[in-house]
Amino acid sequence: MQAPVTQPDAPKKCSVTLKGHLLREASLNRAQDKHINHWLHFDEDQRLRSPRGNQLEHDQYEASRSRHHTLCMELPSSQLPLTLVVAAIMVAITTLIHFFGLLLLTRLMSGAHARLRTNEGVLRQAGMILLVVFGIFSLHTAQVWSYAVTYRLLGEFNTFEEALYFSTVSFSTLGFGDVTLGVAWRVLGAIEAVNGLVLIAWSTAFLMSVTTRLRVLEHAWLDHND
Repeated sequence: MQAPVTQPDAPKKCSVTLKGHLLREASLNRAQDKHINHWLHFDEDQRLRSPRGNQLEHDQYEASRSRHHTLCMELPSSQLPLTLVVAAIMVAITTLIHFFGLLLLTRLMSGAHARLRTNEGVLRQAGMILLVVFGIFSLHTAQVWSYAVTYRLLGEFNTFEEALYFSTVSFSTLGFGDVTLGVAWRVLGAIEAVNGLVLIAWSTAFLMSVTTRLRVLEHAWLDHND
C-alpha cells in the first residue's frame, strides 16, 4: 500500500488544516465525499497515467481549497475597529515623538546660532548638521521600536527580532514580504507604512531647512568679510 499524496501548498497559518476542511465539507455533502477523498489519497503515478479521468477530482480539490482559503482570510467584524483604534494610537504616539524631537533639535539649533555668527569655523557647521542627522535617526529608531513592541505585545511574532525586522521594513516602505502579519492585524502594518512615509518626508524637509539656513549664514559671513 503506497503512502497518500500530500499537498505541499496548503495554507499554514489557518487553524483548520486543508484536509480537515475538505473532509468536513464531504460529510455535509455526501455526493462529493467519494471524489474529495479519492483526490486526497490518489496515487501520483495513477493520476499521471490518466489525467483526463481525474480532471474532475482536481477541479473539485482546487475549488475546495479556494473556499478554504477564503474562509481563513475572513476578518471578524469586531476586529477591524480594534485594529483602527490601535493604529490611531500608534500614529499619534509616533507623531508626538517626532514633533517634540524636532522641537528639541530646533531649540538646540537656535542656541547655537549666536555662536555660529561669531565663529565662522566649518567644523561647527558640520557639527550642527551631524547633530540634526543623528537626532532624526534616533527619532525614527524610537518610532520603529514602538511599532515592534506593539507587534510583540499583540502576539504576531515569536521573537522581538522578527517584530523589529518587520517594523523596520514596513516603516521604511520597503515591503519585502518575507515576513507578514496575520489577517487580524495586517491593516496595522499598512498604516505603519503610510505613517513612516509621512514622518520620513517630514524629517527630510526639516533637514533641508537646516541646511538652507546654514548656507544663508555662510553667505552672510562671506559678504561680511568682503
